Amino acid sequence: MLTINPKQWQVEYPVHGATITALQDGNPVARGEVVDGQVLLDFINDVDPDTPIELSAINPDGTGALLGTADAQGKVQPQGGGKVEHAPSQFEMAFGDGSVRVETDLFYNVLTSPSQPLGQVVQGLRHFSIDAFTETNSEGNVEQVTEFDGAYTLTLGYTDEELAEKGIDEATLRCQYLDDTGQWQPIDSQVDTAGNKVVCTADHLTEFALVGDTSGPAAQHQLFLPVVSN
Repeated sequence: MLTINPKQWQVEYPVHGATITALQDGNPVARGEVVDGQVLLDFINDVDPDTPIELSAINPDGTGALLGTADAQGKVQPQGGGKVEHAPSQFEMAFGDGSVRVETDLFYNVLTSPSQPLGQVVQGLRHFSIDAFTETNSEGNVEQVTEFDGAYTLTLGYTDEELAEKGIDEATLRCQYLDDTGQWQPIDSQVDTAGNKVVCTADHLTEFALVGDTSGPAAQHQLFLPVVSN
């Protein structure tokens, strides 16, 4: 996973000793070495805020790879709030006034699967993580934000085809978050069946999932009877 902040760029990468470089138009703008799965990228050139950023990794054995950036980014202001949206995954996160005390940057990442099992009768529709960072002093040092002064709203869309494919009972759709012990916990969720969306509220950040239960007992259990012949 990659998290980018205007003052400090942090990358999680599994290869110890790999060199991570941020590029704009093919020119390096920041670089760092992975230690214990993480690296802070130090600026080596000026960054153009209007130019896309690419990240490359060079492993100690000389092999390389391109890394992706956050799937969506946004900002939250003390007055006026803010939001981050990602249309491909039908995701929106919205904040109201007073949710933060200083300007805060949001980074949304789509996950291909949950980091912990969801449960025997639970199916996942969406898996994602959200990171937030804020400046803390005049030198531009930053602090990761994990809780907010006010609740935010998650709006997560879905399709009838997705429900049918996974055998999910629409009425059981809900948001869950992964707690510090690695257990999934529910958060306040409302299902809008007419609009095909789930609206959830929370005030903290972690890994999240949009989940539902499989439809009916027939989808969960099968009974096999012996064949009796004379």
